[in-house]
Amino acid sequence: MFAATNSGRLSKAGSITASCLSIRGAGTIRCEAGTILADLLARAVPHRFFLPVTPATGLVTVGGAVANDIHGGNHHARGSFGNHVRRLTLLRSTGQRLVCSPEENAELFAATIGGLGLTGLILDVELRLMKVPSPHVQRHVLRFDSLDRYFTLAERAEEEHEYAVAWLDQLATGRRMGRGVLFAADHADGACEYPDIPKGAEARRAFFAALQSVQQRDAESAERIPLSQARPW
Repeated sequence: MFAATNSGRLSKAGSITASCLSIRGAGTIRCEAGTILADLLARAVPHRFFLPVTPATGLVTVGGAVANDIHGGNHHARGSFGNHVRRLTLLRSTGQRLVCSPEENAELFAATIGGLGLTGLILDVELRLMKVPSPHVQRHVLRFDSLDRYFTLAERAEEEHEYAVAWLDQLATGRRMGRGVLFAADHADGACEYPDIPKGAEARRAFFAALQSVQQRDAESAERIPLSQARPW
């Protein structure tokens, strides 16, 4: 579950050790490195906090997200995962445990973010979260028929929206070469919360499990079906 390998040993899935808290409206959360992002969101979303950077799947561990310094659909606005790490605990090959942050063991902290586990085992991570009015997003879908049109739309989308992701049809040829779809999105306001996150820990876990199943199904379908086969186009 952790980014680095530990010879001959296995690490169990992590747990969240502290919930979101801040009287100023910002949020922090501390969790073990083996915690998957879906479980972290299940804890944070009811408090209207969200991860500033989310990849295309919720099955990534926090330690893996740090070690690979992952990015999401809002890279232009929030940067990568490492930009929101406040501190982490690192287990070195010598057995030494070090707390690393921009102020403490700063060079090791910087080397660990995006370091692919080469600096040691990440044991736990403290993250800054972002406050959102709703866990849901309002999405805009824009088609483009050339790369020039894409760059124009992408520049505008990055200026006006939190999230911007594009799919380019790499199988298209001739006059269709360069076509694709741009998705731009923002978190919905409080009036657009339907369906809302169910109340109760078990209900929330079931909700996110169902959501993850849909995401996996959509991802598998997207891998099998090229854009050239999509209709209408």
